[in-house]
Amino acid sequence: MHDKKHNTSSAVTSRAAIFPGFQTNHISTADAYRATLFGIYTDHTSAAATGRAMTDSWHVDILKGSRKGENLDDFMKRKVFPDEEYKRKSKQLVNYLTKFVQHNIPFSVKKMFVGGSQGKKIDVLDNADVDLVMYINDYDTMEEFRNNLDDVLQNLEQHIQKDLNWAENVKVIDRTHHAVQFEVKLKGYDHPINVDLLPAIDLPEKAHSAKEMFNDMKSLTPDKQKFFSVCTSEKQTQFAREAPKQLKELTRLVKYWKKTENVPGKSYFFELFIRHLWETEWGKPQIFSMEEKFKDVIRNLKTTRSMRIIWPELYDAEKYTTVPERPVMLDPMNPFQNVAPSGTDVDGIIEKATSLQ
Repeated sequence: MHDKKHNTSSAVTSRAAIFPGFQTNHISTADAYRATLFGIYTDHTSAAATGRAMTDSWHVDILKGSRKGENLDDFMKRKVFPDEEYKRKSKQLVNYLTKFVQHNIPFSVKKMFVGGSQGKKIDVLDNADVDLVMYINDYDTMEEFRNNLDDVLQNLEQHIQKDLNWAENVKVIDRTHHAVQFEVKLKGYDHPINVDLLPAIDLPEKAHSAKEMFNDMKSLTPDKQKFFSVCTSEKQTQFAREAPKQLKELTRLVKYWKKTENVPGKSYFFELFIRHLWETEWGKPQIFSMEEKFKDVIRNLKTTRSMRIIWPELYDAEKYTTVPERPVMLDPMNPFQNVAPSGTDVDGIIEKATSLQ
């Protein structure tokens, strides 16, 4: 989400806190955070130091929906960030659903967690469903959870259809192998909100360390390993939220470009790709030129076919699995999951990136 009030220091969670057993360095904070998020500065000294101007409008000929003479700050407020009312209503809906599952379903709910782009604070206007992860205490092992998940989902679907009496309208869209997908229209709000409700067990806590969980996954088939993904969603979200604010805004901007240009590939891939560049190529800056880094992201996307990103500072992937052929972008929270594009999606990403250069 977009915060209008900027903090002067970034509270950054260490990776050791996200994954017990792994060590990493904390990200440094800026001593004087006088800049706004988008490289548009509040005084002449800051602007001169970085070469940014108050009328920064480099994006006009690049991003659809731009207006001539409009600076990047105003463009993002108008086209990229979710509107304030949607943010308030989404939060209200999460509160309602949290109380609902705590009092209306026959499971012991440990906690509810907002994941996905909203939880990571990188959601984009008109493209921000609510991913709500429901951690339950009823199962101790992944095998037990997996064997009972269909019944859990069926039970949730029935209660969602019958018991959400505080909503104006509820429509179940689908029940997948991992989630109940439904649409809720709140009273007094014209726009329905899409929700993915995903049951999970708190595997990282039960395993005590990431290494122990990875060892448990080694002997499983790929289909069974997929069930671990939702159970690590809180770790994925924490990993994303430890990034500085401006990196989140750059991620939103790239996701807007992906959406408006119909660029193939998963949004999660683009999120991780930007994070990797920030860590390995850019020196982990807290403040940077949005124009320079946006164009660098696009330029590097042209190398997607030869990509191999495996997060060695988080885990030794080859201890647990055979790393796939390129392109490779392993999930930083799950070495068994390759989120890199494949097939024609690779061609599509390279084509879109090349056309922008």
